[in-house]
Amino acid sequence: MQADLTQLPPALGAVARTAWEHILERAPAPLGEALAAAVAAEPVASQLPRVLACSPFVAELGRRRPALLLELLVGGELQETLAENAFRAGLRRQLSRGDTEPGAVLRRYRQRHMLRIIWRDFCRLADTLETVRDTSLLAEACIAEALASCQAALEQRFGVPRGRLSGQRQQLIVLAMGKLGARELNVSSDIDLIFAYPEAGETDSETK
Repeated sequence: MQADLTQLPPALGAVARTAWEHILERAPAPLGEALAAAVAAEPVASQLPRVLACSPFVAELGRRRPALLLELLVGGELQETLAENAFRAGLRRQLSRGDTEPGAVLRRYRQRHMLRIIWRDFCRLADTLETVRDTSLLAEACIAEALASCQAALEQRFGVPRGRLSGQRQQLIVLAMGKLGARELNVSSDIDLIFAYPEAGETDSETK
């Protein structure tokens, strides 16, 4: 491992080295060479050992998806603060390609940004406010796009939900409670959601 292990206690350095070896074992030769080159330069050389030693999630995700790790290392995304609208816009771009099942797109997008958030937190590139903001924005983006996908599928199967009094189409509303509602979600938080319609009614299809 060419990254700098001198800043870690020996026990943590050994954890980081083992995690890195496992990542390289799963990476095809050209990808492994590119990863080795990416971690040889600063600031990644100092950051990677700390993250691998302290985050089993990042270590395991890097082992399972070494190409994602390389993409983030060389793309500069780990070193940058993202704008608030970047999370949903990025997810929409991924979903718009239509070549992968939406659930898989959501899962991979979440993994990508959780890696980024954890990296920036452990390397002190983001303060606590940015960490909880980004985690909350990621959750909001995933919920919003999952809702749009599921509602479209359900309306195709059961018809459009319409208000009993107004006859108007009813948009399913998701209310975030607790930490997500306050945009204080951390990486280990679960989320509490309430689902509601503005008006009572039923779907307009014969299939119920």
